[in-house]
Amino acid sequence: GLKSAGGHVLVTARTPPARWNIGLADLASRLKGSPVAEITAPDDALLAALLVKHFSDRQMKVDAEVVAYLVPRMDRTFRAAADLVAAIDAEALALKRGVTVPLARAVLERG
Repeated sequence: GLKSAGGHVLVTARTPPARWNIGLADLASRLKGSPVAEITAPDDALLAALLVKHFSDRQMKVDAEVVAYLVPRMDRTFRAAADLVAAIDAEALALKRGVTVPLARAVLERG
């Protein structure tokens, strides 16, 4: 089996196993006894780091003031950070401009 092969199982869900309605008592017990980690919305520092990383991945140089402008105004999700950087990149390319606070503001306002 999985255990004898030294394997592991990673389960992701929106609710913890303790709240699942599982008919098999043995499985329910094992799941309820398993370690649980919750991934919460990123805080300001993590959002800023995500933006910097996504801009860097696209080889874009962006001033800290742009990141500081975006963080309190954007949706607080990992996906939103990636999508926002992609939208800003597309806008900057279309306008053939660098990324500035006014450009970032325009992208945010369009949603």
